[in-house]
Amino acid sequence: MGERRVLLVVGHPLLRQAIRQLLNNIGPELLDEATDIVDGVYLAVSQQPTFIILDTSIVEVSGSMFGELIHKLAPQSRIVLLVDDGHEYRETAQEQGAICVSKRTVALELPQLAHRWLCGL
Repeated sequence: MGERRVLLVVGHPLLRQAIRQLLNNIGPELLDEATDIVDGVYLAVSQQPTFIILDTSIVEVSGSMFGELIHKLAPQSRIVLLVDDGHEYRETAQEQGAICVSKRTVALELPQLAHRWLCGL
């Protein structure tokens, strides 16, 4: 199986650190981290990661619209949108090939999701 690289686009340092630790336990190589949208888009396009984990609270537009933009710029990347409770774009995100994960349950959901994607299921 090829190299699995992850780009984190997360503004909050504690959330970014927690996700980094979760990913280190699972095994994909952490490619890079961005703390804002401009760097996130640049790294997504230039590095073409396998997975992009995007915190929707750092985007000025709707998270699903930004996820769609990233998908067009880095079409091979699988996108995970980190959302607050009460988010409205789960269905739209799924239609675009992304998946929404609640920040409240990210520690439970992200490892399961990553294992499924890494195993090609």
